[in-house]
Amino acid sequence: MVEDFRKLANAVDCTVSAGRVDFPERTVVMMHGSERQFSQTVMTLNCVAELRRAKETAELFDGMNTEEQQAWKDELLARTTFPAHTDDVPRCLLDSGVNRGHPLLSPVLMSDDLHTVEPAWGKDDECNHGTGLAGIATYGDLTDALATAMPFQIDHLLESVKLTRGEGANAGPCQPVCASSKPP
Repeated sequence: MVEDFRKLANAVDCTVSAGRVDFPERTVVMMHGSERQFSQTVMTLNCVAELRRAKETAELFDGMNTEEQQAWKDELLARTTFPAHTDDVPRCLLDSGVNRGHPLLSPVLMSDDLHTVEPAWGKDDECNHGTGLAGIATYGDLTDALATAMPFQIDHLLESVKLTRGEGANAGPCQPVCASSKPP
């Protein structure tokens, strides 16, 4: 069935990925083409159970060099609206600390908003867990924010409270906050 679909799609100048994911009752392939191309033959539609737009992934952005990533970051910041730093704006992040020097985080996290339960630990993130969490809490899936040219509005700020020092510091039955790929 997949080979028949490939032939029919190629006949109307659509491209079908070489890779595929097989499930018990379905096979998923990536197809590139316009709706007009895809609907040119009824036979192609008979082979399809469902159509979905492919999800954008971070692969494009991860593969860029530093200058390209900088340009995308600058473009996102230019079209993003941040709230004023007032007491009535919601904020709180319980984590392993945050490194607020990242340009995407500095608009939502002031130095006065960094705290720790143990002053000897410092307030910075030693294992990049809290900083990554801060990025997700601010922008959600960054791929979605970067993949559009629409204005982007953030309605909250961040306040970091460092609860654990770093990887493996959280002893006991719970997983460490900065989990590694090692099994517990």
